[in-house]
Amino acid sequence: MSRQRGYLRILFSSRVLLNLEAADAVYRQAYEQALTRGSETRSARGEAVAAYSDFVACRGAYADGPYDPDVQGRRFAKGPLYDFALALSRLNRESGEDLVEIGLSAKDEAESGITIFRNLDVTELGDHLGYRLLTCGNPVIQSFHDSFGTDLFLSRNSQDVQHARDHGVASALIHFPDGWEYDHSERSGPLKIMVDGDGVAWGDKAEQRFRESVAQAGDFKEGLGRYAALEARDFNTPIERGPFTSVLEKISRLNERFDRDEAPFQISLLTARGGKASTRALTTLKDHDIALNGFAEFKAGATKADGLRAHDPDVYFDDQAGHLSEGRICPAGLVFYVSDSPLHPQAAVSAGAGASRALPVPLMPWQRTGGRGMAAGMTHSHIAGKAQ
Repeated sequence: MSRQRGYLRILFSSRVLLNLEAADAVYRQAYEQALTRGSETRSARGEAVAAYSDFVACRGAYADGPYDPDVQGRRFAKGPLYDFALALSRLNRESGEDLVEIGLSAKDEAESGITIFRNLDVTELGDHLGYRLLTCGNPVIQSFHDSFGTDLFLSRNSQDVQHARDHGVASALIHFPDGWEYDHSERSGPLKIMVDGDGVAWGDKAEQRFRESVAQAGDFKEGLGRYAALEARDFNTPIERGPFTSVLEKISRLNERFDRDEAPFQISLLTARGGKASTRALTTLKDHDIALNGFAEFKAGATKADGLRAHDPDVYFDDQAGHLSEGRICPAGLVFYVSDSPLHPQAAVSAGAGASRALPVPLMPWQRTGGRGMAAGMTHSHIAGKAQ
């Protein structure tokens, strides 16, 4: 088949399109057990791959699993972004243009890859996944993004997400709470993409200013006041470009091809900024040619959970796990900081013992008064295992 090269190219890992959590747990358990027995890393990985492949193919210790000949193994339910990917693919058909190209990356070996590919082939989405990548257990490195032309990479593997982030590719670690299913299959209208501002739509220098202000003041309220005064002073100075600036620019340009009420994407901003710090956000959006056609909601430090629940976007991106604690409302992605950023959780470790290079995340008032905490599993830490 000829490859449908889209204007916007989004690479999905297999684990965000399919619910492979149980398969990944089998891999990790086998790997850890092998290490506990004293196996070397390479040998442990081989045992883990074998256990994973048996689980996927319903053989060996998992021979009593629900084998489906159509997929030559286990049939998997849809993952957190299946409906989002399917909606993207339908944009081309509805518009008559190649607006979006969706690609697939999987860490499987060739053998288990048959079952993974077939799981998608038997769905409507399979017809639209022209570009496919099988890494055979290796990381998704920059050369793959260069080859595909990735504008946005969405995965459940933090190492792959961090690598993409460090090389300038917009990326996010997708949250998928245990036992949860997202069903947006009956939706119509534009795809609703909601993003945070600092550290996502634009850079994180102002976020660094906020954390420094609170740390220097030693009091949240006083530090917030200092920060707000500085942001008000600099209201007409745009904040630097960030991890999602380019992809949001590209989506904005794509929307311009259509009448406003027929735009394929709705871009909205949901930010903890508020008050006099709000204006600089609008200056920054204008300077970076990011055209909001949804809304901009400034929460002034309040929980974002109410906003996510009320607006129920198709996907939401934020740079702080604490703001993604309502991941059961909608698919949500954690956007990483570059590895050498003082905001990165590993900054203090990499700087050495006793260093104060890392800037801690100040607790918002709603977090300090018993509000919902960090989303389970949503951290920058590197996840061991076969996470796709």
